[in-house]
Amino acid sequence: SGLKSEVAEKLSDLNVSNFVMTPVKRNYAFERTDVPIGEQYVLKINYPYKDPAVPADLRGDHFHALLGTNNSALELFLIKRKIKGPSWLSISKFVACPSTQRVSWCKFEVTVDSPKDISVLMTSNTLEVPPVVVAAVNLKTIINEKHNVHEIVSASVICCHQVKIDTPMRSEDWQKRGTISHFTVMRKLEGSIFPIGLTKEASDRNQKAGSNVLALESSERALLNRLMIELSKLDCDVLVGHNISGFDLDVLLHRAQTCKVPSSMWSKIGRLRRSVMPRLTKGNTLYGSGASPGIMSCIAGRLLCDTYLCSRDLLREVSYSLTQLAETQLKKDRREVSPHDIPPMFQSAGTLLKLVEYGETDAWLSLELMFHLSVLPLTRQLTNISGNLWGKTLQGARAQRVEYLLLHSFHAKKFIIPDKFAARNKELNSAKRKLNADTEGGNAADGAADPSIDDEVHHGDQGKARKGPSYAGGLVLEPKKGLYDKYILLLDFNSLYPSIIQEFNICFTTVERSSDGNLPNLPTSKASGVLPELLKSLVERRRMVKSWLKTASGLKRQQFDIQQQALKLTANSMYGCLGFSNSRFFAKPLAELITLQVRTYFLSFRSRLTNMYN
Repeated sequence: SGLKSEVAEKLSDLNVSNFVMTPVKRNYAFERTDVPIGEQYVLKINYPYKDPAVPADLRGDHFHALLGTNNSALELFLIKRKIKGPSWLSISKFVACPSTQRVSWCKFEVTVDSPKDISVLMTSNTLEVPPVVVAAVNLKTIINEKHNVHEIVSASVICCHQVKIDTPMRSEDWQKRGTISHFTVMRKLEGSIFPIGLTKEASDRNQKAGSNVLALESSERALLNRLMIELSKLDCDVLVGHNISGFDLDVLLHRAQTCKVPSSMWSKIGRLRRSVMPRLTKGNTLYGSGASPGIMSCIAGRLLCDTYLCSRDLLREVSYSLTQLAETQLKKDRREVSPHDIPPMFQSAGTLLKLVEYGETDAWLSLELMFHLSVLPLTRQLTNISGNLWGKTLQGARAQRVEYLLLHSFHAKKFIIPDKFAARNKELNSAKRKLNADTEGGNAADGAADPSIDDEVHHGDQGKARKGPSYAGGLVLEPKKGLYDKYILLLDFNSLYPSIIQEFNICFTTVERSSDGNLPNLPTSKASGVLPELLKSLVERRRMVKSWLKTASGLKRQQFDIQQQALKLTANSMYGCLGFSNSRFFAKPLAELITLQVRTYFLSFRSRLTNMYN
């Protein structure tokens, strides 16, 4: 046909020679105005990822829209193979890699020719969930005042070798003899020597432990090499630390780069062999800022658990410093050691051994905090519900969790899913459309080419894009000031936003949106939408788990509590993706319709209460 010939010609121009085209029936229900709503025939094109991506704005005589040109291989793999979080996989037709061709530090490495050779094992319920190895890392640094950078003087590691990920663990279980190991490496300050007695003390400790628990090195480069060797031996699955994303790993990798540590060493911080270090951003001064893409790339193959980020998500505290959390959550005192306190400690062996103790204590506290908050079982549950990456859940990627939950749901129902555009692209496109509107009297022709991009951007005096509120939110009633000496009635609405979505059947598939941007009407369709169905499933699952919770005790009770908490967090996050302009599923008309129902409901309820109680 003319369509196939034209597409083949366009692909040939891009040097894509190996491709398959198939007409298929698909649904569309999202915000692009150039794609018809409902079910229709579309042309599905498959070709290898090694070939260049087709431009998203490509048009032809026989087609007027291209979707899915920028979807990542990882996303397609997870969605098409129905992999929802950590689970047992069946891998067939694999070939073991010879050691000379391996791309990772893993003990066993295989390759498969097709993603279809990998599937979720359906009988996995009978298989035991394997434990993981968790290593808590803490660095002690001094500041080089000449270059204004942190330099590492000691690194402490506490490792727990048998950590369960399917259930919380009591302290007596994870702290039992034989499951914990520890190690600290320390180096001399430049131009000085270790104090008398330290070398003998280190030797005695190592002899008593029967392994290296305290290593002394002559330089920072030697310290980093030694640390990487020890981490490689432990081969941990999870790296833990308090603000490890924003500080420890950032300093560690920057110092490895500065000290010219060979790639055969520094790349052991992750499980991928690398010859070139990914681009690292300059150290972020914002405490708890999370790991940069460069850091996440370096530790590929290991999970990163930052107890600062996790506690900020799960707790309500005045401060989320390790000292504060140790006191309020673990009922323990912690000694603060600043970089300026460290150089004087090199005066004697006793004070340096205190520094070793402080480093190992901080690593221990972050590990204990991880167990106290049940971070691994909770984030694993959240990932299994949403079907995203566990590593992203640990970094607090709430928007991505909801995105993947919707991707799995809509793909299963044969919908074409909306394209993903980076926030930067959105801002550039919206700025371009604003410029066109200003120069061409409002005729922003370029904007029409990319209707999935949000244009709620306002430009400040500095030329910086600032987002303003783009639609009316829920209702906040101003409090009436004064002293109340009678009873106060406090009402908490049960899952208000999820309930509104279910009650009024609000969904991409049920609400008719007008092209002029006016507020849509409530749906009249009797067929249940994908969003209400999804929320109903989450709410019913949570109700069932809560019923089990009533009769459970001990660890089983904690396990059920984690499950219901994960289901609640997921259901309550659903509305957010509709109103978040950087979300892939951003749908301003739906978000407006939901908040309108919330306001209407609140005002009606207030009126009824006022009439009832005068």
